[in-house]
This record gives sequence, C-alpha cells and structure tokens, in this order.
Amino acid sequence: MRLTGKSPTHPFGASTLVEIALLAIAYGIAAKVGLMLDAVSGFASLVWPASGIAIAALYIRGAILWPGVWLGAMVANYISGAPPLAAAGIASGNTLEAVVALYALRFFDFDPAIKRVRDAIALIVVAAMGSTIVAASIGVFTLYLAGMVPSVGIVPTWRAWWIGDMIGDLTVAPMILVWSRTLAHSGQKKRFFESVLLALTAALTVSLVFSPQFQTTIEGFSGLYLVFPVLIWAAVRFGPRGAVSTGFIISAIAMIATIGGNGPFINDELSQSLLALQMFVGVQAATFLVLGASMGERRESERVASEARTSAEDANRAKSEFLAVMSHELRTPLNAISGYVQLLEMDLHGPLTAKQRESLERIGHNQRHLLTLINDILGFARIETGKLNLKLEAVLVRDILDDMEPLVLPDVTRKQISFSVNVTDDCRNVFADRERLRQVILNVVSNAIKFTPENGTVTVNAACDGAGFVTFKVTDTGVGIPAEQQGNVFEPFVQAEYGKARSFSGVGLGLSIVRNLVQAMNGSVWLESEFGVGTTVMVKLPEGPRT
Repeated sequence: MRLTGKSPTHPFGASTLVEIALLAIAYGIAAKVGLMLDAVSGFASLVWPASGIAIAALYIRGAILWPGVWLGAMVANYISGAPPLAAAGIASGNTLEAVVALYALRFFDFDPAIKRVRDAIALIVVAAMGSTIVAASIGVFTLYLAGMVPSVGIVPTWRAWWIGDMIGDLTVAPMILVWSRTLAHSGQKKRFFESVLLALTAALTVSLVFSPQFQTTIEGFSGLYLVFPVLIWAAVRFGPRGAVSTGFIISAIAMIATIGGNGPFINDELSQSLLALQMFVGVQAATFLVLGASMGERRESERVASEARTSAEDANRAKSEFLAVMSHELRTPLNAISGYVQLLEMDLHGPLTAKQRESLERIGHNQRHLLTLINDILGFARIETGKLNLKLEAVLVRDILDDMEPLVLPDVTRKQISFSVNVTDDCRNVFADRERLRQVILNVVSNAIKFTPENGTVTVNAACDGAGFVTFKVTDTGVGIPAEQQGNVFEPFVQAEYGKARSFSGVGLGLSIVRNLVQAMNGSVWLESEFGVGTTVMVKLPEGPRT
C-alpha cells in the first residue's frame, strides 16, 4: 500500500488523541535535546531532529496530528526559558512548517518510499529548503519582538534555525518515511546479512574517521572520503532505504562525536563545530538521497520491463500453442478433402465430364495451397514453442535437390518458367536435418517461382566454398524486393508489398521459417535483391564429411 500523505478517514477520536500525545512527546524530547546543544540566541539549534519527526508524522498519518507538533514545541521552548507568548509563537512557526511541507509534498505526488528522483528532489527542495524558511522566519521574528534577539543577531540566529531544521528534514524525515512500511514489502529480506554488514561497516568507518587517534594521523577533512564508498554501496545495493539508513547512521555517530569534541569539524565553540558538521551532513544526505532514489527508479523500471517481457513471452507462447493446435485440427478435414478429390478423379462414382475434372483440379489446387499455409503456421508454432527436434547428419546435396524438383515442376510448367538445378562436382554432403533441409529448399524455391512472372527464369545452384560450408543459391528474375523492405522479409507474417496491395497469396511465414530452421542447423541465410530485376536467396550450411 502506498502512503500518500492524505488525512485518515477515521473521525477525531480516542486513537487520534493518543497519536497526538505520542507525537507531542516525541517532538518535545527531540526539541529539548536540540535546545541543549549550544543553541544560537538560546533557541535556534543547529541540531533539530524534531522537524523531521513532524514532517514524517504528518505525511504518514495526516494533517490531523498538527496539535502534537504545536504542543511538543510549546512545552520544549517554555521549559527552556521562553515566555509563554514567545513559546506559542515559536510553536506556531514549527507547526506551520510541517503543514506547509505536507501540502507541498502532496502537490508533487511525493512517494514516502523515495523510489523516484522526483521524490528526492521534492523532499530536498520543497521540504528541507523551502518549508523550513517558515519556521526560521516566524521563530526569529517572535524572539526579536520578545526582545530576546538583538537586531545584529537576527541573521546568525535565522541561519542556525534554518540549517538545523533543514538537516532534520534531510536525515530524520527520510529515515522514518522509508521505514514506514513493513520489511515484508521492502524486498530486502534476502540480503539481510549484507544489510547487517553494511550497517556495521558504516558505524565502524565513521567512528574511525571521527576518533581522536585518526585525527592525529590524518589532518584536515581527507578522512571523510572514507564514508563515501560505504554510502555508494548502500545506494547501489539497497536503493533509497539503504542510502537513507546508512546516511542516518553516519550522521548520528558524527553528531555524537562532534558534540563530544572529536572529529575534523572541531572549533572553539560548539555552535561553530556543529555548523561545519551540518554542512557536510546536508551535502552527503542530499547527494545520496538522490542517488538512492535513482537506483530505486532504475530497479522499478527493470521490474516493469521484466514483467512486461514475461507477459509478452507468455502471450506469445499461448499464441504459438493455439496456432499449433488449430493447424493440426485443420489438417484433418483438408486431408479428407484431398482423399475425396482423389476418389472422384479415379471415376469410382462414375465418369466425370471435362468441366467436372476442371473443378476438381481447382479444388485440389486450393486444398494444397491451404495445406501449405497451415503447414507453415504449424512449423512456425513448433519453432516458437521449442518443440522442433532436429537430427543432424550427413545428407547428399543432390538427393535434396532431386526431391525438390518434381514438387515444383507443376508450377514451373504452368508459368512456362526456365528452371535449372546445378551442383558442383566437389559438393556432395551437407550436415543438416534431412527433412528440415528439404523444407527449407522447397520453401525458398517455391517462393522464387511464386514471385517470378510467366516466361521468367529460376536457377538453383549448390556449391562448396572450400571453407567447410555449402551454399545453396536460388536466383529468380521476379519482381524483386524494394530496398526499404529487404530488412524485414525474414520476420514473421511479413510479405513484401508491390503497389498499394499485396499481389501474392500467403501469410508471410515462409522466409521466417527458413531463417529459424537454418539457424537451428548452425547455418545462415540472406538475400540480395533489386526491385524490378529479381532476387537471390542464399542458404549457407556446414559441409558434411567428404567421402
């Protein structure tokens, strides 16, 4: 279930009051901790995790919890020395910041899983950098009106306030948001041990970098580079959840170390140390928030593509199985038609007139044509479903061509085509499946005859190239194939078009089947064609053993 930041539909009741109270307690404790850390002007803390808690709580549970933010902020500021009216004003600014962030994130359709770059950008720009201006401005103005901040202190106080709230939004809010859904939906259970190793590595690395011993060995900030490989590991392997969680661990330990007087950011005053630290934390948090989101976006795209591919493969498999079943079922009545035609031609039911015999010839011709189409579909379906069984062996080239000639002779005679078959003397065997090779050659030659006009020429040549291959070359003086269509003729259900309509019958499977069969026999097929001149199709297969 995706959390959308919409207000709960349940009425304001006891459970809501409990949630408000819990939020007030959590916010108040976090705020009090921040105010204890050398806050500028006493109330502008550079460490303000409370802002992240407020935004996350309101986005997850809805704007109805805003009183919890106000109460927590009011109490924390009051017990820290703010007059009641000033505490109320500061609390109002903190509450308004969270509400503004909530509605702004809703406007940008923010996803708390932060699996899109747009979600990371929205959180950084709209919430962390934008809504925090509200609390900083109202809070500083309230302190100024209460006489608690002089005019010269307005800018440093506002800066500290804004930075503290912004870092809270960049570190605490994402941590709560990405973990607001159960681990069962994260898809990361399988990498549990790697995630534990990552967390330990992050903790040990940042502890080392901020240790006194390390600082005496390496001067300056160069040691900070050690945390970046860990953050990259987290973002690449675990996406936004890993990047956010690892960044939170690093930020928390770095914060504790800096407060304790250790690390590369130490200055004379704690506020200056924290200011330097928060600049580092803000940059690394924003950078790896975007990197983690981009990895999440990539994984989501891969998941969608994988599902689409699986769905397409399933649909294609179902289509092929359907075609195979239907083609098989259609062959039965067609064979019956062929049987009855033969019986009638044998005059078993009495002599036939010339007109009747002519009609029977047409019936037989159309039956054979339809059977050829069905056989093409059946062969294509078998190839696609992986049910094609091949028996590769040495096959005599001459036998294959001799078997083909009588099958195409009727069409050659009918169209008065000049037809010739030539085999070089040194070419005897081809290593292939006998039946499939016969099907390939017959298909290519039949295609050539079909697309060759009357009185045209079709030649079939077979030769060995001396490099271990046999090439069958079928050349016709037919219509040729337009250059722009030559790249597609080997695709399923594609037939070259001439003019505005297809001029020749067929389903466009012939050359597709040829290509698949030839490739299955470790060969290759290609063609050369010139529109209006003719076409040459070449089939190249491994040569059989010479005897």
